[in-house]
Amino acid sequence: MNGLGRRCRCHSGGPAAWLIVMLPAGVLLLGCGQAPPPAPPPPPAPVVAAPPRPLGVDAIDEVVVMPTCSGKALLKVDRAGHAGEVAVAVGPSPDGITVRAEPIPGDSTSGMIVVTVSERLGDTEVVAALPVTVTLEGMTAQQTLTVKVPKLAPPAFAQDGLVVLQPGMTGTATLRIDRKGYKGQPLEVRAVEESAGITWSVEAIGREEDVATITLSVATEAEDGVRTIPLEASTLGRKFPTTLDVRILARPYRVDALRAVVLAPGESKTVELPVTRPAYAGPIDVSADGLPEGVTMEPVSVAAGGEQAVVVFRSAADAESQVRSATIRTAGGGFAAHEPIVIRIRKAGDEASLPAAVLGSPEVMQLMRRGSIGGRLTAASKRALSELYGGTTECEAAVARGLAWLARNQQPDGSWAVRGAGVAPSADRPPDEEPQNNVTAATALGILPFLGEGITHQRTPKEPVNFQFYKPVVEKGLVFLARHQVRAKGDADGFFGGSTSAHSLATIAFCEAYGLSRDERAKFNAKQGIKYLLTIQDNFGGGWCDKPREPGNLSVTGWVIIALRSGQLAGLSVSTKQLQLAERFVDSVAAGPDGSRGSRYCSTAGRPASDGMTAAGLLARLYLGWDKDEADLQAGRDSLMAHRPPLSADTLGPLSYYYDATQVLHHLEGDDFDVWNHLMREHLLRLQRTSGDLAGSWNPRGDDGDRLDATAIALLTLQVYYRHLPMYRDVKRSPTDSPSADKDADRAADAGPQSGLGGE
Repeated sequence: MNGLGRRCRCHSGGPAAWLIVMLPAGVLLLGCGQAPPPAPPPPPAPVVAAPPRPLGVDAIDEVVVMPTCSGKALLKVDRAGHAGEVAVAVGPSPDGITVRAEPIPGDSTSGMIVVTVSERLGDTEVVAALPVTVTLEGMTAQQTLTVKVPKLAPPAFAQDGLVVLQPGMTGTATLRIDRKGYKGQPLEVRAVEESAGITWSVEAIGREEDVATITLSVATEAEDGVRTIPLEASTLGRKFPTTLDVRILARPYRVDALRAVVLAPGESKTVELPVTRPAYAGPIDVSADGLPEGVTMEPVSVAAGGEQAVVVFRSAADAESQVRSATIRTAGGGFAAHEPIVIRIRKAGDEASLPAAVLGSPEVMQLMRRGSIGGRLTAASKRALSELYGGTTECEAAVARGLAWLARNQQPDGSWAVRGAGVAPSADRPPDEEPQNNVTAATALGILPFLGEGITHQRTPKEPVNFQFYKPVVEKGLVFLARHQVRAKGDADGFFGGSTSAHSLATIAFCEAYGLSRDERAKFNAKQGIKYLLTIQDNFGGGWCDKPREPGNLSVTGWVIIALRSGQLAGLSVSTKQLQLAERFVDSVAAGPDGSRGSRYCSTAGRPASDGMTAAGLLARLYLGWDKDEADLQAGRDSLMAHRPPLSADTLGPLSYYYDATQVLHHLEGDDFDVWNHLMREHLLRLQRTSGDLAGSWNPRGDDGDRLDATAIALLTLQVYYRHLPMYRDVKRSPTDSPSADKDADRAADAGPQSGLGGE
């Protein structure tokens, strides 16, 4: 149609309804005026029934459960339109995990699964995947429940500061507990083993508490030191070790009161007491008791951190002369302590003269020499001297017990056994060490304490009355020694037997027996004993040892010098020349520092100085005539005071040293002796046996190895107040005040009777 169009027919064969025009750009369809017939409708889709939705289980959250605890997991189901009760099953579960699930009611889509964990779990982490199955009308669904049991962290324990307790004290310690994985669990704390000297208890600990309070009691005899107490905490069948540290300290603080305070009647004196604080820094209250009559001290307080307690002692104007050991008591922070202090009331002139009861006795005056034995002749003079120098009624009782023990244990022949005095060991009495076979020394030591009380074979002070029964004891002992004294020509004439020291002790006994009794028979034995000592002296060095004329040692020479001086004090003559030779020996064993060589001593020349030899050397110096103001003597006194008896101890210690040092300080007198005497007296009183068949004796320990030695030396030390008159006081007597006063040495061995005690 050349692009202009053509006529077409209708599909129905009727008149054309549409004109199709072909154009270069496309086809143009033009209506021809007649509509086509409508299309028929599609056939309907077939009807198919929808399948039912299955029962479903939503995801279950992980549950974390601690041992001994229970946890819950929420279970949700998709019923998908189904009604009815849903059964729930879980399992299987590992040992120690228990699971309980209740059915889900028909009107609910959720339920709970309860998981319980045994206390057995928790040592390691446990993770368990538990299958959970739900069932409804024959339909089932499954999901996994993850149960986690964590590993438990053990409890941690921390002590709330170091506990400091005194012996005899009860206190508390705090143990802080971090329960960690065991929160809310019961917890018990106990000691694994006993700790020596400490008893304790623990308060019950609640489930939520984090503190254990432990009550501790310390025995009075417990020694200082840190004790570590093993503890054990237990919970859930598990045990956790820990420890508690307790420091036992007799003095958490110390107010250093031990000193001598001298007051004149009507005087006030301020005294500064240093305070040290090893373990307590708080305030301290200070008071005093046991002060002498007429003396007062107002209580004071030391501020926290204070380093000094300032106290004031006041003496009444009418206070009498006396010396007493008082007590400074302190308290602070639950602690308490006490320290001794010695108070002396001294009237003007007291330091220069002796009590009237001593000077007024005719019996005493016949032996009135400096350092002499006259003060023990009467009960009145003994009492006056004891009061002057610090003796007590407890001392008197201790001496009485000791004499009774010696008397009970004297052998039938008058001697004493060396060890144990013949008493067999028992459960109450451990056996002493092996005996030293020296009956001379034992017997002399057995006699000397009786002589120290003024008891001889012929006389005794009138008081106490029971001392009258001891005269036969002394006589039997002296007779035993006299019968064993050598009576023959030669160097051995006059020897009592045993060692040189034993012979010296026997000679001292006879010199004192003669001086107190004036029995010419005892004088003979004493003179013979002195003669033997002078015969065996080392003529070159001047000393003595256990072999005649051999180079000496100070241990033996010290006893010999005391024996010779005892003879002089009894009125017997001793060669001045030989005493001067003895002094040369003492010079040779001086071992003090440069500038004060005579303040310290050794046993033999060239050896180091020792405390025991220093005390023996200084005592020898006194007996050989040193002046009180000798510089080395004063330095020696300081050395002795640096090694004082202990405030507390359970053994005697170096008793020979204590005996010599006590005598030295007694003769020097003054504040040092007052302090020393308090310590020495209390040390001996504390350790004397007071019950059983050993009552009155002292247990041998240390350097003094047998009971007889220990008992005799302890008694002689307790008799120091009156056993010898002071060496540097005015005794109102002009003759022989020094070792050099007796000039006639040669007549000592020949004058007087020719037979002694026990002679035929």
